[in-house]
Amino acid sequence: MKIGCVRGVPGSGKTRYIINLIRQAAKKYGPERVGAISYTNAAVEEIKERAIADAGFSAQSAINIRTLHSHCWRLLNMNSDRHAESHIKFFCESYPQFAISQTVTDDSLSVNTRQNDMLFSRQSVLRSMEVPLDQWPVDVRFFYQAWRDWMTENNMIDYTGMIETVLKLNKCPEIDVLFIDEAQDMSKIQLRATLLWAEGTVSTIWCGDSDQSIFRFAGADASVFDNLCKKSEWFKYLDQSHRLPVQVHHFVTGKVLSQISGREPLDFKPKNSEGAFSESFEPDLSLPGTHMILCRCNYQVGRWIDFLIEKKTLWHNPYREKDLYWNPAKTKAFRAVNTYAKVMAGESISLSEIKTMMDSTISKGNLRRGAKKELEEVEHIEFKEDIFGLGLYGFLPEFTSDDKPITEKFRLTGKASDLLFQSEDIASQAPRVVVGTIHSVKGGEADHVWIDCDMPSVVRKSIYLSESSRNDELRVLYVGATRAKESLHLINRSKGMV
Repeated sequence: MKIGCVRGVPGSGKTRYIINLIRQAAKKYGPERVGAISYTNAAVEEIKERAIADAGFSAQSAINIRTLHSHCWRLLNMNSDRHAESHIKFFCESYPQFAISQTVTDDSLSVNTRQNDMLFSRQSVLRSMEVPLDQWPVDVRFFYQAWRDWMTENNMIDYTGMIETVLKLNKCPEIDVLFIDEAQDMSKIQLRATLLWAEGTVSTIWCGDSDQSIFRFAGADASVFDNLCKKSEWFKYLDQSHRLPVQVHHFVTGKVLSQISGREPLDFKPKNSEGAFSESFEPDLSLPGTHMILCRCNYQVGRWIDFLIEKKTLWHNPYREKDLYWNPAKTKAFRAVNTYAKVMAGESISLSEIKTMMDSTISKGNLRRGAKKELEEVEHIEFKEDIFGLGLYGFLPEFTSDDKPITEKFRLTGKASDLLFQSEDIASQAPRVVVGTIHSVKGGEADHVWIDCDMPSVVRKSIYLSESSRNDELRVLYVGATRAKESLHLINRSKGMV
């Protein structure tokens, strides 16, 4: 077995370099014998799409390009009946004193439920770090005992348990060449699994950047990738960033990376562009190009969503598409208004679009009685209708009247609706502002990046008490700052960090 390492700075074309290696491996061993692992589903999908487009793979031959958990799922012949996280409600019914939620951001959750959510997350992290059970906090141990007993009683396995079982049974995918992307984000147990799989390969290539290790809270260890690089038989350092301009490069190298204690000094080069760096009061969205507004924590995102509503600007987060709070254009009400805007602009819309629009339409004064039930019974046929055909489906003339405000045509709630209240025209906008946490956009980029540097008091306290916590926060800032292609702006800069 040959071991190699590829370290790539932000914007260095690491994925492109890996795809080129994958192409070469597929020519020699066949696509089905080439495997790739990455930390998130989004990263895996990017590698898979690039392998199909640029490396001669088909959708079928890309069978070994997966997340680590997906590989384990396949090795264990798992199905949803045995997957513990798919039956959270069942667990809560069986052990109500340990009830957990599936969306910890819901403000209506009880204090006990929030505490249990923390315990559930903590037991998973401790197992990922392979901390002995007798060293766990007592409350986490009690929770895990209930969770473990419930899984045993019902023959279920959770995500961490899948890796544990694969290691116990010594199971490995049939792969000749294995690529492990975002290796700096692996926990101890994930590292053990990939090292086991590497033993059965001809070559294994670890890819990542320890400076971008920002998941220690999930069990990741920034030193893991550095140690792998030192032990590898060959090492490739991609030190030319094609993303970061000079001013941003000066900030991240001189003010951020230089403060990380114990870091091995590695230089890298910016692109041939001056760019801009500044401290700002708020984002200037008049700058041409794409924007990112990034925060340290979820709760901070709300203030900038309110800011964008005031500015009548649509936002999104393509890296967390299932979060509708961060992707208002994907909400049912927003899609309904978007369809309405299309038909009012003279475009034809499909039957499925008509159904989507009607589903959010206020019946009184807009629809003929029984129209929704009638439309449900209409079989799907591929055809288009324009504004003149809406009456056939039960829409009244008042529905398309300019005199009637949008709030009297559709049921609008939440932040997405607050935005639509500002202007109906927003429904036809293409979003150019990404909003989210720094952790959520890892791997993304934008022309202008605005970082809200305010920190929760607990985080601020931890960076003054713990050197490792301070290093963690510097890496988070580094990841956020290196999304910038043209300019970087710090908002309310936190004292003591930069």
